[in-house]
Amino acid sequence: MNSNYGLIYISRTYSIITEESAEDGESADDGFIVEDEPITFRELVSLMKDHPIASSSCLMGNQWEWLSSHPVQDCYSGAWTEESLHFSSINHPRKIKYWRKALKCAGFTINR
Repeated sequence: MNSNYGLIYISRTYSIITEESAEDGESADDGFIVEDEPITFRELVSLMKDHPIASSSCLMGNQWEWLSSHPVQDCYSGAWTEESLHFSSINHPRKIKYWRKALKCAGFTINR
């Protein structure tokens, strides 16, 4: 039996924006903090509360496809770092209902 049964897989990414990269409309650096991490529903709700900025892609059509943290500025370099939380693509499609339920528990409004 799979020990990760009932867990939800998430990925967390980061994006670093400098003054120069902002002028180009790009990030100076980005990548994965963790990819396809199994977490519990309770951990997901907690992470969602730490990532209060909801976003979605027109290509995917999913409401609130990822959530982002408030950017944090490095006092020395002036660069801004933002972390994002994503529903992993390795989840079984039926797990999206738990993502939506976690969004509600975290205080997000869901439109059908």
